[in-house]
Amino acid sequence: MSAPAQRAAIDWLQTEPAFQGLASKISGMVELQALLNRAYPHGAVEVLSLEGDTLVVAAGHSAAAARLRQLAPSVVNAMQSRGVRVSQLRVRTRRGADGDPRRQPPAPRAPIPASALEALHTLRQEARSDSLRDALGALLRQHRRPS
Repeated sequence: MSAPAQRAAIDWLQTEPAFQGLASKISGMVELQALLNRAYPHGAVEVLSLEGDTLVVAAGHSAAAARLRQLAPSVVNAMQSRGVRVSQLRVRTRRGADGDPRRQPPAPRAPIPASALEALHTLRQEARSDSLRDALGALLRQHRRPS
């Protein structure tokens, strides 16, 4: 959500009596997010909550989470220098967020051409090694054409 859209949502919430507490909490989270972005400009990290003096954040993938954990003391110090009462940082990995390539399903593969399968079948019949015959048999079973 863009900053103007966030501000408009917060302003609307503040005008509704039932949502005024929520509006102040959202406003605080938006401010924490801005401070976190200044303290840790190395990548997309999202503030999840502030639990007592522990700031809970989500990193997009495990490598980003590991880097943030290494830099946690300096991030906490930077947040404290900006007036945030936080003494530790808890980092969670957001699974599948922001396109982590290790979380994407594998791309579909083109089937092995029939001529290649026939050549592999011939090679299997002529192979002297039992392990090679077994491996080629498994490959051929996996790529058997539906009849």
